[in-house]
Amino acid sequence: MDPATLSTFGVFGAAIVLAAAAYAVCSHVARKRREAVAKLAAERGFDFASEVHSVECGYDLRLTDVGHSHQYLNLVRGHVEEMPFLLFDHTYHVGSGKSESTVYRTVAAFQVVGTLSPFELRPENLLDKVGSWLGMQDADFPENPDFSGAYLLRASDEKKTRLDFNRNVLAFFSGHHGWNCRGGGPWVGFYKAEKKMPPERLWEFLEEARFGSTFFCP
Repeated sequence: MDPATLSTFGVFGAAIVLAAAAYAVCSHVARKRREAVAKLAAERGFDFASEVHSVECGYDLRLTDVGHSHQYLNLVRGHVEEMPFLLFDHTYHVGSGKSESTVYRTVAAFQVVGTLSPFELRPENLLDKVGSWLGMQDADFPENPDFSGAYLLRASDEKKTRLDFNRNVLAFFSGHHGWNCRGGGPWVGFYKAEKKMPPERLWEFLEEARFGSTFFCP
């Protein structure tokens, strides 16, 4: 076998080894996370499922509006302070081919009293501010400039959403920056940027999301 062929086989073999090693590492990390979340659920008397095809709040929160190949992992279900909740990892892909990327986020969704008009809330960036000047939808609240300056709010029915975002809701987000929030029907869901919440912070994350969700109740 000539040197060029040997070199090709060597590169191919090395690629296989690296891919196998990467898969093993990812599998180990996923298993450790699954075990940690399952332990948290068991300690607090919540139900746990390692993977589900869909979640009850998914349609209301429009979680599949963007991307494809959606997965729901490490689902914890229960009640906190008598509020039904779902806590889960949501993973999906955007783009395709070489430009495809994977998005990870941990969502804490609470069932509230009443019905919310569909909305999406996220931290506002410079491009969003420029877009607002050009007419892009962003529901601002003159009575709370801190909220309006920190967040971008889009809604299917802005008039109804303005009622849902009462002064207590505005005060919560004004004092707690960095949240992403989606609401719709009886559900409101919270997550931080596009990342999984570390297992050691899951309970703190769930409690803070629960606190925020209580202000949507009439």
